[in-house]
Amino acid sequence: MAHSVEYILDIPGEKFNQQLPGNESATSTELEDCKTYDSGFEFTLPNTTVDLIGELTGNVTIIWTPWVYSSILRTPSILDKLEDWEQQLLNFCPAITTYRVDEYLIEVWEKEAGEYWFREVNPFPALAEWLNNQEQDHWKKIY
Repeated sequence: MAHSVEYILDIPGEKFNQQLPGNESATSTELEDCKTYDSGFEFTLPNTTVDLIGELTGNVTIIWTPWVYSSILRTPSILDKLEDWEQQLLNFCPAITTYRVDEYLIEVWEKEAGEYWFREVNPFPALAEWLNNQEQDHWKKIY
């Protein structure tokens, strides 16, 4: 099974959403629906064309991308495209601690921390500490 590239940002989802342009941001009703139906919100970052899904209902922001994690490990040209996109993400959220993580690793973390770990009060430090003890081929702190 292919696992996607995820980004975990140390910014509450609602604050991240407020930074999105009006035509890309979720309404309060859409955010409530995401929480009620346990679904993500589809969007693109400014100046990009990559379709994303975001978890915007927690105390951190989670972004799922269409890239497959194993592909970025095997194919330098895919990693180059990803790193170009990452620069846009970092421009959009400057000075926000951000990790690129293999979706598989987040699944392992959720078994330990709980499915809704991202809604806990200040969940980022525990995740960062846990990631620092995992195999580095599956994650990278990009800021």
